[in-house]
Amino acid sequence: MSLTAEDFQHAGNAEWPASQQAAEDAVADAIKTKLRDPDSAKFKFAPARPGIAYVAPSLKVTGVLMCGFVNSKNGYGGYVGDTPFFASIVTHNGRSAAVVTVDEVSSHVALKLCGSIVAA
Repeated sequence: MSLTAEDFQHAGNAEWPASQQAAEDAVADAIKTKLRDPDSAKFKFAPARPGIAYVAPSLKVTGVLMCGFVNSKNGYGGYVGDTPFFASIVTHNGRSAAVVTVDEVSSHVALKLCGSIVAA
């Protein structure tokens, strides 16, 4: 299930992204801070979905969940290939943040949830 325009304008949560593009931009910005060559990043996104994110063992928040792939250049100037990622955009106490994980577990989740959607 993808988010609708109404979902992005969630009444009690003005900090949610305003659109699919806004969600993609927030996630891309978060990922780019970790890349050697952020300007080379190429993204493939699956549609955003509503969901629940656990940002700490005892802190569960609702948010927007996204997954996809990023490809960027390494230190030698070559592209490394599509790397899966899993991201959540959460709002807690009036503040929003894009939380992105790129590790073995989240890569597996991203491939299971989004692999067929964004693979091309």
